Amino acid sequence: MGDPTQARDGHASARGPISDVTGRVLSFVVPAMPTQLAPAPSGLDEVARPPWLDQIQKSPPPGLGEPEAMPPWSDEMVPVPPALDETIFTGARWMDEVNQLVHYSDALNMTKGEDITVAVLDTGCFVEHRDFSTSTLRIVAGVNCMTETVGGDITDATGHGSHVAGVLAANGVHIGLAPACRLVPVKVLSGTKADDGAAIGTAIARGLNWVLDNADTFAISVVCLSVGDNGNYDNDQDFAGNAITEAVQALAARNIPVVAAAGNLYGLFARDTAAQGMCFPAILREAISVGAVYDQPCDDFAGRPCRLGADYGSPSTDSSRPDQLAIYTQRMEKVTDDQCGTDIFAPGSWVRSTGIDGDGGSSVVTEGTSEAAPIVAGVIALLQSLHLKRTGERRPPIAMLRSVLRRSARTILDNSLVTSCPVTNKSFRRVDAFAALKQLELDMATS
Repeated sequence: MGDPTQARDGHASARGPISDVTGRVLSFVVPAMPTQLAPAPSGLDEVARPPWLDQIQKSPPPGLGEPEAMPPWSDEMVPVPPALDETIFTGARWMDEVNQLVHYSDALNMTKGEDITVAVLDTGCFVEHRDFSTSTLRIVAGVNCMTETVGGDITDATGHGSHVAGVLAANGVHIGLAPACRLVPVKVLSGTKADDGAAIGTAIARGLNWVLDNADTFAISVVCLSVGDNGNYDNDQDFAGNAITEAVQALAARNIPVVAAAGNLYGLFARDTAAQGMCFPAILREAISVGAVYDQPCDDFAGRPCRLGADYGSPSTDSSRPDQLAIYTQRMEKVTDDQCGTDIFAPGSWVRSTGIDGDGGSSVVTEGTSEAAPIVAGVIALLQSLHLKRTGERRPPIAMLRSVLRRSARTILDNSLVTSCPVTNKSFRRVDAFAALKQLELDMATS
């Protein structure tokens, strides 16, 4: 993980420096996550993901007990979906391990995210990658908010933003969660050690406000934010008046959810006792916060590490299995929908998608809550697309989306016995794309 940069706060407008009402330091971080060489799909040259800083989210441990039953579906309520028309994805690579848990290939029989635009606040995007072809149709706008004067250079030097965008919406070499949706990359950091924590926070606020100002122009209905600070908070009270908070709240008022990664630093905060909490801005109750689970076994020799470095608190696990909370993921029980807490979990270790090397066909495998967040943002894009098809309304209430996500999700337990960090012994929800769409369809039919 890269050295976290410290951010000094100062009070300002929603477009100014980042602060909170306590005047304390907010330290936005860009930790490097372990990455794995990805075999090139369909005969493409093998490429390695550069040692980029996998901004803010990592994976935890194994050993969960048997999860509770799936949501209250019956065979009659959820018919077996028809086979997906594979001709539209000829030669493309599914995120197989993700799909085994999230069932997004089934969901794509109902909608592929048509007529929905997602803003991805990150390190930019490699728009020449075939996952985003034709980029003039898939990438409808792109802005750089790292300086006061907003620019158009969204070059992604580290690959984090490109990978996040690919997980969400790839449709070429890889297949993302919502392969027909449009994207607006909003560059808010470089992902290198040159980033300054205060500047990142200011850029995030500036980027969120740009989305707010341009949402109608580009039909933006979702924001994906796989960035956060290095804290672990159990409430959002101290962030009232913060520029990022106000922007997230303003977007929520227009039913544009900000999907935020919960953070990768559980190992730092839970060395001696379980430590519930999330980073900022994921802790904001207006955001949709996302933690990470494993989707396959860890294997040090295969590039899927069972232990993380000192920057993450050196957490480890003897083994991992699908739906076990990742050792790194920050987490907080959510008792009611209107309280702070981790809204939903999604696969974060390990996810193969878009790389930035080579001729526009590269792959990379990495991990973190940074990877889990775009999965949930993609599911929300599918929900909005289906809602638009049925009702003509692009932005359904966020409360409805959150409710659908959680009611249709699988219950998972944080009770692993094979991890080095104490666990919470709480239950959480893991997203299921197909079940979520069926839940929304049922809700619309009975409302």
